[in-house]
Amino acid sequence: MILTQADNIKIGSDDVTAVRLGSDYLFQVTADLSVLQYGFHNGLNGYLVAAVSTSFEESTRVSSMIGLLTIPSTFNGLPVVGTNTNAFNGANRLLNVVIPDSVTSIGNSSFFECRDLESVTMSSNLTLISDSAFNGCEQLTSITIPDGVTSFGVNTFRNCGRLSSINIPSSVTSIGASCFRDCQSLSRINCFATTPPTMGNAAFSNIAFDTNGFRSIHVPTSASSAYGNVFAGLTVVADLS
Repeated sequence: MILTQADNIKIGSDDVTAVRLGSDYLFQVTADLSVLQYGFHNGLNGYLVAAVSTSFEESTRVSSMIGLLTIPSTFNGLPVVGTNTNAFNGANRLLNVVIPDSVTSIGNSSFFECRDLESVTMSSNLTLISDSAFNGCEQLTSITIPDGVTSFGVNTFRNCGRLSSINIPSSVTSIGASCFRDCQSLSRINCFATTPPTMGNAAFSNIAFDTNGFRSIHVPTSASSAYGNVFAGLTVVADLS
């Protein structure tokens, strides 16, 4: 590869100068971690992290969330166990988020309308993804849900217009109303739960058709009778091992 001159790239509404090596940028713009706020959660014996206030007011805390955000795993010697409600709500210039393995829950609307967010590396110990956690993340194309997650909240991935596929692990027992609603590129759903999850209304409303012209859900072969021919308004394809 040939080292090229510095390029101007746009993140949200900001122009940032970065050096390219071929098609790859050498320097990753990172979020300012100094503006993060932490609140202790007695029940979890750890901290919840956030970068915005609960009043949604515009502030430097929001504008500092740019490029790559790697959430710290500890604060004051104790684990960071979750993201607070509205933690990064409206941080439109975030591109990538890394959530450490210390985190077990993602709070309500934590990444609501982070419109430029493209990728999220999930904690392997995650159990809960709450209401509207990723609602309106329009550039999110894929996300890996770790084994151990038991529930998705209401509107969790709603309006993720570029999300094309999702693997629902066997540990999931409930999926909230409108969870994947209006994910208009979502054409492949693999649900590995042998017991059909409890499903809220319109969980998969207005998603994409698959290559056979159906809105479908793929489930384990052994669970064919449990899901029946139609589940949550989707055609059941029992072909997962």
